[in-house]
Amino acid sequence: MASKLQAAALNFNSWLASEFGGEYRIDSDFGVAIQMSSFSHDQAKLVYAAQSVDPKIASIIDKLDDRVSERTLGDTKYAFNVLFVEQACNRPGQANKVVEFIRAGTETAGEIERVIFKEREKPKFKPAQIVAEMRKRGFKWFNMATHIVLWRQLDAKNPKNGFGVELADNQWYYYDTWVSKVTEYCEKTQADLSSGGGAEITK
Repeated sequence: MASKLQAAALNFNSWLASEFGGEYRIDSDFGVAIQMSSFSHDQAKLVYAAQSVDPKIASIIDKLDDRVSERTLGDTKYAFNVLFVEQACNRPGQANKVVEFIRAGTETAGEIERVIFKEREKPKFKPAQIVAEMRKRGFKWFNMATHIVLWRQLDAKNPKNGFGVELADNQWYYYDTWVSKVTEYCEKTQADLSSGGGAEITK
């Protein structure tokens, strides 16, 4: 979301210059946002973790990203992304913080772009697909009722947990992270059953 808002601001600035002349650009007055108080790295992570986007808006953005070409996704006029890399200083007192900017077109930038695009297009699964996959892996006792109990116990439909997303069709779709969690549960339960641990299974 932030990358698209940044791109929109840059596009607006370019439009002002093209329509009314360079003297009307606003980047000379609003070149950078200034943080007036310092905060630690951990505090920064908490600030970003507290930010949330309505699931329906997020699903619309996901669907839009899925439909545009890879070339468009990599265009800074569509989404402007900046990568910050934490790096230790060579000498004490050299700097309080180091921000490393990766130049576009370099091998490193290309690798970062590849990873970002791969993360953007997360595969999504319906509950029936997950149940079928678990049974295919040999957990014949796993059924839809078991899955319902499990997602309720782990609050899997809470967007903050990152297990899935509700799309525009008002259906909940799970990510690979949830499939891994279900697999972990099935393996543990299967081991308990094999050892006579008395694991309870919802049927």
